Amino acid sequence: MRALFAALVLVVASSVNAFASEATDATQVVKDFFASLDKGDMKAAGAYYTASPVLIDEFPPHVWAGAGALDGWFKDFGTWAQAKKVTAPAMKFGKVAHADIDGDHAYLVMPGVFSFKENGKARKENGTITAGLTKADGKWRIAGWSWTRR
Repeated sequence: MRALFAALVLVVASSVNAFASEATDATQVVKDFFASLDKGDMKAAGAYYTASPVLIDEFPPHVWAGAGALDGWFKDFGTWAQAKKVTAPAMKFGKVAHADIDGDHAYLVMPGVFSFKENGKARKENGTITAGLTKADGKWRIAGWSWTRR
């Protein structure tokens, strides 16, 4: 009976570790995407996406979907930033608030702080990134995300 209990504990522990590893890997993809944006490396940022993502953000037109979604978001972010005189954008994340991993699909909720300068004045915006990822060829890719300001 003790051997059976010990085996059950090992199975549960290894499942928890596998889940934690997958959640950490998926979370890192989202962080790496935003780190690439912070560096201005749009090519590297694009490598973290599926072919037809969906993005929801606070500036017009608010929703981008399909094969050109990421390029459209980049362009519209630039237009918004120029109009608002926004420079030095950077995103930092807190501890993952919620993670669901189901095979090749991940759902993440992460608090974040978007910092930037507007007309030369430092600003911060607290919010939440909610992201859906898909795993293909052993790599997590962002299928969609939304930013919600708090």
